[in-house]
Amino acid sequence: EDAGWVLANLDKDVKLGIISDGYLVAQQQKVLALNLADAFHAIVLTDALGRDHWKPSPLPYETFSKQTGIPHFQCLYIGDNAAKDFVTAKRLGWTTVQISREQGIYAAVQAETSHQAHYQIGDLKELAGLPALAHLFKKEVKAVHG
Repeated sequence: EDAGWVLANLDKDVKLGIISDGYLVAQQQKVLALNLADAFHAIVLTDALGRDHWKPSPLPYETFSKQTGIPHFQCLYIGDNAAKDFVTAKRLGWTTVQISREQGIYAAVQAETSHQAHYQIGDLKELAGLPALAHLFKKEVKAVHG
């Protein structure tokens, strides 16, 4: 529900992407089943790059940056696995946000301090209230949640 809200309320100029680990066929099936191809500007399935390029390899992040034309310092990475999602994104200068859901599969995973996300949220709607990210949302949403 919160992901749908974010997609509906992002500014129209925001480019979206997915970087996903997992076996290629399974990840491709998820993309098809959820009809994600039309909603995202870049979908990087790391298994297509080779097993040694699963996160935290820099190649998926570099691939996303090249496919979208967005420099690293303007990229935002939202993930839930503190052990691997933010390591490379932070090293490349991306802003990072950890979504920490109580029942999430990675809820108990801890990361070294240097690998922790810049922000932690419990619901994706909280993105609109983060001052560093409010500009990504439509003006009327910023006024309500900012």
